[in-house]
Amino acid sequence: MEKELNAYAASLKLDRSTLSPVEFQPYQGHHQAFRDLGEKSPLVAWVGADLTFEKESEKLGNGGSEEMTRMRMELLMQSAWAGLLSQHETAQFQDIVREATGRKHWVSYMNSKRASGSFRLSEKGFECLAELFGIVLTRCEVDQDSATIRNCIILSQTFHHLAGSGKEFLQSRLLAHSIWGQEKLWESLVSDSIQSELEKGKLYGGAETDTDRVNVVCTQLGSFVHAMNLFHVEPTEVRKLLERFRWEYHLSPSDLAPLLDFSNESPSSPVLSLSHSQSINSPSDTEEDLPYQRKATRSKSLRLSPF
Repeated sequence: MEKELNAYAASLKLDRSTLSPVEFQPYQGHHQAFRDLGEKSPLVAWVGADLTFEKESEKLGNGGSEEMTRMRMELLMQSAWAGLLSQHETAQFQDIVREATGRKHWVSYMNSKRASGSFRLSEKGFECLAELFGIVLTRCEVDQDSATIRNCIILSQTFHHLAGSGKEFLQSRLLAHSIWGQEKLWESLVSDSIQSELEKGKLYGGAETDTDRVNVVCTQLGSFVHAMNLFHVEPTEVRKLLERFRWEYHLSPSDLAPLLDFSNESPSSPVLSLSHSQSINSPSDTEEDLPYQRKATRSKSLRLSPF
């Protein structure tokens, strides 16, 4: 570390011999970042990453740079989970997710929490996560990153905190984002999902008949129509999307009939759950962990019947 400090001081044109010695007092708190002050401490890793980032990246190539990004993201998300994210850390997060690699590590961290069953957040942690989700969505909207958006849709229906006598999911804090009104975005999400499932069918010897293909297409359409309903997409926009894919995949009116039943939604309305296994390779949540029985917040919405 001494070598790195000298290099850092040289880059700032500092003469370390003229500086007063730095003395540290023992830390008396309980924050997890200070649980181990050895070489593997997250704090040491963070400082080391900042001081040696450029040199290590040159030495290790893209792999070294990506590992630095993963490490930084993990530390930022630990702060967010604890509800301790500072403005400076928020700015760092925003800078990291400008790149697709940063968003990939963010999704990976969120998936690890989901796989471990860590769905419930503290009130402060919930507020921090909601802010970070908004930052990610804004960047995805700029870059048209449909893969990350698809994960956001699922993850936002997974993590929650206790509010009153019930649960508030992150999805409720994202409804006002402009990304949900992007018609091209939904078309891309649906198209990619359908193509992926059809390719899987070919790989495993399925989707060989017209009936099989129609079932695959309608299942994916059903999942995303449900998602569009949850994020308050206008029913007219949903109809337009269904019409487009109806013609593209030669679907009959009867194939789409279950998805075109527009009516006032009630808590007991049957709905299709968004498929988790298709986009995240981790265990799916139980029904009680997802906000499927959301109360209606507008006069018109979609009511979906199971296939």
